Amino acid sequence: MIETSEQIVALTAAIIKVQGGISGVHKNAKNPHFKSSYATLENVIDTARPALQEAGIAFVQAPGMVIDGSVEVTTMLVHSSGEWMKATLHVPLGKRDPQGVGSAITYGCRYSLMAMLGLPPTDDDGEAAMERPGSSTPNTVTGPATRTSSAALKRDDIWPQMEHDISECRSVASLMTLRGVWAKTSGRDKWPPAWCDAAAETFDKAEAVLRKLAASEPDDDDTFPGDRPTRRDLSQHPLNAG
Repeated sequence: MIETSEQIVALTAAIIKVQGGISGVHKNAKNPHFKSSYATLENVIDTARPALQEAGIAFVQAPGMVIDGSVEVTTMLVHSSGEWMKATLHVPLGKRDPQGVGSAITYGCRYSLMAMLGLPPTDDDGEAAMERPGSSTPNTVTGPATRTSSAALKRDDIWPQMEHDISECRSVASLMTLRGVWAKTSGRDKWPPAWCDAAAETFDKAEAVLRKLAASEPDDDDTFPGDRPTRRDLSQHPLNAG
């Protein structure tokens, strides 16, 4: 839910200006385990800040309470006129320890800022991905084999988004929540049985990875929230999405 000041006329005009100058955030990092890409929080901020400052908008993000295993992350946009809007996201904790809280806060900050500014993650740096002559769009996920058809084209739009969502999960609990969301989507859109089977297999593989990761992580981790993992951690962590 979005809360706003009594008037947001100037803020709305400023956001329109920001959105006119940025079409998306470049996915600048790789998740080797799921062979997918994502935009880091640092890149989201570096992409948005110049346009925000030019439009007279500052942003503030802060964590809140932990409720029912989820941490609150509030993002607030403040215009130089004094007008403002804010929204709070509840992010499930992968682990109830400093590292888990820090990861959830980073995740929440990244997606909240992108959502409030209407900035999607894109394959191209500084512009929305588009088909170019002589180039083909890479298919990073192996979906059910079908002939080229309108249904297959629709699947090719949906499948990378589902895999991207899966790659962002850092716990079995968050993955199960996401699985329920996509189950509703498949029912609503009447996915063919082959799609449903392939999606179930994709979620099962992701769950196996997360369970293996959880079993291998020490319980006495005293990493302070916001600390960056070591170089060794970054190379070995299969879900190092920001």
